[in-house]
Amino acid sequence: KRDKSKRDKSKRDKSKRLHRKSSMVMWQAFRYVSVFWLTWLFGSINRLLQLAGREVFWVMVLHAVLVPLQGGLNFLVYKYPIFYRWKETRRKEHAAKRRQRQEEMGVVCSSSRTSVAFSKRFSGMSMEKSERPSEASNTSRISEEKSPEA
Repeated sequence: KRDKSKRDKSKRDKSKRLHRKSSMVMWQAFRYVSVFWLTWLFGSINRLLQLAGREVFWVMVLHAVLVPLQGGLNFLVYKYPIFYRWKETRRKEHAAKRRQRQEEMGVVCSSSRTSVAFSKRFSGMSMEKSERPSEASNTSRISEEKSPEA
């Protein structure tokens, strides 16, 4: 039974890796196709307008600017996976540093978005009973603030 569960787990892991790679290839192809449509959409519209005997200046400008940019945009799409891996590595490094700093400070509880941290240096601070303000003095202070003096 153990061998079967290990094989099932390894098959699932392999399936996840293949799905992730397949997804990455799909999005890379989507980016290439998007760049193609972005660069040639205005060129096609410009040619159709010229066939109809009309010329629209801003369409001609977009055609003249975007078509030569296709190579540069394709380069950016080509380099995107490298940039993404660099960004993820950097994000993980920053998260590790943040965790390390929190551990050094003595984090009690932490969640993904917000952290409730109590520093070790403050955990030892407790007020003696004589130093604590009493509730009676707090209520009298509040009533003094509210009452107008003549």
